[in-house]
Amino acid sequence: MANKLKTKNLKLKTEGGYAAMFSFLIMIIVLGSLVSVFTILVLKGIFLARTSVAEFKNIYAIEGFIEDTLKRTRDTSLADTDDGEVLEIGDSIVAISVTSENAVKTYVFSAQIGNKYFGNETLAVDGAGASAKIKKWQDSQ
Repeated sequence: MANKLKTKNLKLKTEGGYAAMFSFLIMIIVLGSLVSVFTILVLKGIFLARTSVAEFKNIYAIEGFIEDTLKRTRDTSLADTDDGEVLEIGDSIVAISVTSENAVKTYVFSAQIGNKYFGNETLAVDGAGASAKIKKWQDSQ
């Protein structure tokens, strides 16, 4: 007689495996949350690094223009800084706005890089020539 294979009647259980599926779902949610948090932290770090570099470029450009303005104010042989004068240093473009009240001149320096990153500083100088004194110097961002 031929060998007969003896098999049991096998049936799939329809009510089993929920614990494994639930555990897998929880694991996917936790790992997805961790990946999302780390991605957000990395993107925030990249954004801060880029804006910090642009901010420093603006600050250095403004401070260079302020130094030039102070030199012009103290040295009477040099022409004073005019309203609307523009200075370009690298990527930064610095424009100046000048107002005067009595002997006090107020200079407002505005810098920008590519219409994205802006910086402002204010300088008030009392007097002219060798007796000129800084009345106010303020970062107004």
